[in-house]
Amino acid sequence: MEISADYDEIWNEIAPCSEAHCKLFASVVELGKQQGLYLEWAIYQGQIFVVQCAPFEDRLPGNLSLDGHDYLLLLKGNDVFGSGYASCKGVVFVRNWEPKTQRMLEHLNETTKDFLLIVPQEASSTKFDFGVYDPESSLEFQRLGFSHFSNSLAVIERQGEYSESDIMNMKLLGIRFADHSQGRGASHFSQLCNRMNILFIGAKFDLTPLFNLPGAMDYGEGVGITLWDTAAEVVVDETKKEGFVYVSKRTERKDYSLNQVREYVLSLRAIANQISDSGNYKLANCFYAVHYAIGHGDDPLRFDPFALDKEVVEKAGGPEKFIEGLNLVLASGPQCVANGEWNGGLKDYLERLLAHLTK
Repeated sequence: MEISADYDEIWNEIAPCSEAHCKLFASVVELGKQQGLYLEWAIYQGQIFVVQCAPFEDRLPGNLSLDGHDYLLLLKGNDVFGSGYASCKGVVFVRNWEPKTQRMLEHLNETTKDFLLIVPQEASSTKFDFGVYDPESSLEFQRLGFSHFSNSLAVIERQGEYSESDIMNMKLLGIRFADHSQGRGASHFSQLCNRMNILFIGAKFDLTPLFNLPGAMDYGEGVGITLWDTAAEVVVDETKKEGFVYVSKRTERKDYSLNQVREYVLSLRAIANQISDSGNYKLANCFYAVHYAIGHGDDPLRFDPFALDKEVVEKAGGPEKFIEGLNLVLASGPQCVANGEWNGGLKDYLERLLAHLTK
């Protein structure tokens, strides 16, 4: 049996209790003859404590065969953490690591699951560990944390190296930067995540194939987070120091994002309040009904812009009455809604909603 470790501190702890180690691993070898085992153990004051011992499930497929017509190889990297296979249900791309982006990513992580997260190499850098504030927003910079990726299945670090002129310019502008191009991403990520079921790959790769896919959606205005409702397959083998990401070309195109529809929700409520104040309660109730019926769901990747709250539709008198009210909203819109707001997308959305309901 062979034990390997990269840190001297581990060997300094192992040496004083080597006899206990031999007994522990002799037992593990015997148990392993029956089935593979996943073992976690700790050393404290010369004693060994077994933290976890469970059957080992090898999540690496024997052969990963994906149809080249349906999938593209986005990246291959050697800076990896964890081993296994993850089938992600969406892709989340973070362009820059800014305080506003960090907080929006936390919210997205609360409402979305099983996604592939792509972050810049600055995200896991220790440069953001010490109370650094953004002068523009007065928000504190956060290092990539569990609250940003706990519901993801894999985290990809987009690595790169900077020229001397780039470094000089970023220093002059006060821009914080990191360079993980020599393969330091996995060691940083291992400090942030102790869950082996979240895979990590750090690599330099071209984003063009990803952004050439249809269906890209912005998550908030000016935040720098882009989403794709598409499958992504991730394979990582830490022993071989290699990881691969394949992205499906069959993206789900959405004409309206969750944030867009929620903007329409706010507009319809404000308009309904104004109409109600004028005393036209029948028309106001039609605007209120549409306001309450649309924009439901928290997951921006799987959001259906034309799905309605069934309970609200029933309170409005059922599907036929709701459609009747929607027609009234469309007919009165030019008189009740500011021209820029009405023709800036709200009218088109309501017409598409009506077509969806009456097809």
